[in-house]
Amino acid sequence: MNTTSATQYDVKRIEEVIRYNIRRYLRLLGRSQNSLAPSLGCTRGAISQMMTGLTSMKFSQVYMIARELGVSIDDLMDDTYIRQDEEFLEKMNTTSIKKASDSSEAPTVPPVGLEPTLRRF
Repeated sequence: MNTTSATQYDVKRIEEVIRYNIRRYLRLLGRSQNSLAPSLGCTRGAISQMMTGLTSMKFSQVYMIARELGVSIDDLMDDTYIRQDEEFLEKMNTTSIKKASDSSEAPTVPPVGLEPTLRRF
């Protein structure tokens, strides 16, 4: 990976972490992402685009969001919680793959609605 690619990856990762933490703090405060629109002076659609990554966040927007949520910019850039979730998901995926490969028997119960009937016509 060259320097430019590494830098672009770092920027994307930081934006991902910031979006993750904004959603986390909103959830903890019982607020919706739409509640950020008035303080940023933008539409709910613009907030949605920022939160999905369709548009990049400006530093001033990150600053205003941090103030609105009562946290610091460092709090929004802290990757502790997203890493914990990623590690947990990786562990769960590894465990479920292992369980699936250890299981030599196919499930014996058919899905609901596909049970065989005993009546003959």
